[in-house]
Amino acid sequence: MSGTWREWFAELTNYTTKHPEIVIEETKITIPQSVRYEFYRLFNGVRIAFISEKFPDLIKATKPLSKNFLKTQQDAIQLLALDRIVLPEMVERFTRDPLDSLMGMLWSPLFNLLKNKVEPATFETEGVRVIKEAYHFCYYKSYESWLELALLKLFKSKELQRVPIPTASDSFNHSQSEAIHLKLSPVYAPIESTELSFMRSQPHTSFTVPDFIIYSEKLGKYVSARAEAHEARWIAIDASENRDWLPILNEHIKAIFTPGYILLYIASAPEDIALVNDVNKICRPDTIIEFRVQEGWYNEEELRNIRLRHDILEPVMGTYIVTRQPVPLLELDGQNNIHILEVGFNQLELKPIVDAFINSSDNIH
Repeated sequence: MSGTWREWFAELTNYTTKHPEIVIEETKITIPQSVRYEFYRLFNGVRIAFISEKFPDLIKATKPLSKNFLKTQQDAIQLLALDRIVLPEMVERFTRDPLDSLMGMLWSPLFNLLKNKVEPATFETEGVRVIKEAYHFCYYKSYESWLELALLKLFKSKELQRVPIPTASDSFNHSQSEAIHLKLSPVYAPIESTELSFMRSQPHTSFTVPDFIIYSEKLGKYVSARAEAHEARWIAIDASENRDWLPILNEHIKAIFTPGYILLYIASAPEDIALVNDVNKICRPDTIIEFRVQEGWYNEEELRNIRLRHDILEPVMGTYIVTRQPVPLLELDGQNNIHILEVGFNQLELKPIVDAFINSSDNIH
């Protein structure tokens, strides 16, 4: 397809004018079967032209992510004999077909334009905004999950386990809230699973538990990973005595419970790494992976945030900053046990993380 989005839109509006049986109103949309194919051909043409015109390099830039994610996902499925890997619908669509995923963001705005609810200039502004937001969100979430899948392969994983997590309901009145917020509960024991889920959105979290626990043939130990730890509502009465637990102070909450990093743990027993945090304590990680996908992320403020999280959580084997592209701040590498890895989509560049686990595994009891 060629032409600007406005040219495609003119064709679309001309087509709807010639076919009065097409009704697009505030409370009613009717597109009969006889005209549906051509209508949506033009409708999709507007959306594709818009993305191509406003973001000419975007889809090309996304192809390496899609290719590598799908390959790594399939490797993980075969490695662990999984039935499926569950991703948020928007992210799954993005990994399979980035253009189709981003086109979906223009569905409602374009219908609003057809309904004359907005002017073309407003549609342009809104369209650019929603595409940017969707692209950055989906790329970030896809890379986050790709990292975890790549580590599964590098650790020579088997025996996938998950930790069931009870949901802390908010269906209570104000007088009950404090008591339920501080509910005492045991942590559920890990169970074997053939499904790996990256569905992490839990607005009322009882505990934060790992995304997965695996047995690593490479280490002869269990390894768990968790991205996006949440503030919890409950107190765990049986947190492992074999782990170090750090208090979650009020001044630390913002630094801990923000995105952009993955916590890794190693243990001889899966029960020892079944809990990441409850309401007032967090398990000291063995390693933190700080990953950055956006261009221009390297600035003093961002590095200060990384150092702060490193100082609060005190990772045993240090922090690894994983980037997609070279950064000019390599003088940070190695300082205070913080290391920089220019990974992109080369799984082998994650090997220093695995090597650190190998070197420490003999000290795990």
